Amino acid sequence: MGVSSGGYYASHFAGSADTLLGVLGQHSKWLDLYMKHSQSRQTPVRHRGPRSLLVELLETAGAYEARIEAALKTLGLSKTLYVTLAQLAHAQGPLTLRALAEGQHCAPSNITQKMDRLAKDGLVRRVDDPEDRRSIRAELTELGRERAAAAMRAVEGIQAALESALSAAEREALARLLAGLR
Repeated sequence: MGVSSGGYYASHFAGSADTLLGVLGQHSKWLDLYMKHSQSRQTPVRHRGPRSLLVELLETAGAYEARIEAALKTLGLSKTLYVTLAQLAHAQGPLTLRALAEGQHCAPSNITQKMDRLAKDGLVRRVDDPEDRRSIRAELTELGRERAAAAMRAVEGIQAALESALSAAEREALARLLAGLR
């Protein structure tokens, strides 16, 4: 198979061009809650004191998440569908639906819904599992490979824009600071 099922999500987003999307995806519930709170007011909320860094971090992450979502939307994808396509694109062949679910740390029913949508759009197909007749595997179609590549380029472009706004020293310092906050 090539890609271990349990560690796909973490390994895919660690050090890849999709790091930003992975981090944002993990924190989008917090971002949604913050953004709903902020949008209910006429003027932006600017906290003073210890919370101001958190607010700035959340607002910046929210802005980049919105850019990623907009780029993926032009390709007919959501973040969760993109993650599934990227996981299949990086695999060394078809993956079981269980491996997809484990790699994304989600319920198998979520993968079934994603597969239904991706199959309907002609991006993936279900194939029999030669190792287990009771199991089904998923593989990208040619259109799915093309769409996955386009989506990865779009996300890489957003990441490149972020990185080009900082000097090499600033990028290293920011990476070190963010790693220290986890």
